[in-house]
Amino acid sequence: MKISIVSPSNRINGLDIVGKCLEKQTFRDFEWLKIHKEPEKKEGDFYNLNKVWNQLFNKAQGELIVSIVDYTEFEPDTLSKLWEHYINSPLSCISGIGVQYKDGKVNWTDPRVSNQGIHMISPVDMEFRLCSVPRRAIQAVGGVDEEYDKVVAVSEKEMCLRIGYLGYKFYIDQSIVYKFYTHEDHGKEWDILYKKSVEMLGKHTYEILGGRRLQLPYVTK
Repeated sequence: MKISIVSPSNRINGLDIVGKCLEKQTFRDFEWLKIHKEPEKKEGDFYNLNKVWNQLFNKAQGELIVSIVDYTEFEPDTLSKLWEHYINSPLSCISGIGVQYKDGKVNWTDPRVSNQGIHMISPVDMEFRLCSVPRRAIQAVGGVDEEYDKVVAVSEKEMCLRIGYLGYKFYIDQSIVYKFYTHEDHGKEWDILYKKSVEMLGKHTYEILGGRRLQLPYVTK
């Protein structure tokens, strides 16, 4: 198996969009793993999918993990491009460029766009709505820390910081474009929680660079 697509979801209807796009892919050597979890909005566990991520990582058989979450639409050559990156540069992690739609109109454009087609980014700029990471990299760091962020899902970014410490590089390929759809705004509550999570991520960066927070027990080799 070459590619394992992982789709954690708390909005099950949105997986239909992903499935239709996968049916059109020119690259066919892949498996699609998906788990739906109802959102938990209780205090300290806001839209948390940490355990779901690790369950999917542990099930994956492909050399390359491709994350595609619900309500995401992408082009038929997406998997082909991600696999080509992996073959040419096995230590690379690739993110696509996103455009958000609401009520049929563009609601947000990706601030990571530049005048370069493919360019290096920080690990924390990886967008798990659509990206690829070698499976052995995720295994090497033990996956997502299930206890790290129970707020608004920056745990994937924290995992990428640990992966980067091992020598992996992170890039955006602006030819890989995806659309995603929203039916409601996050609002001020989300913005406040996200800011707190990013601040927490900054504090943990020092621990990661010091080598004290690399291997976690969640994803097995």
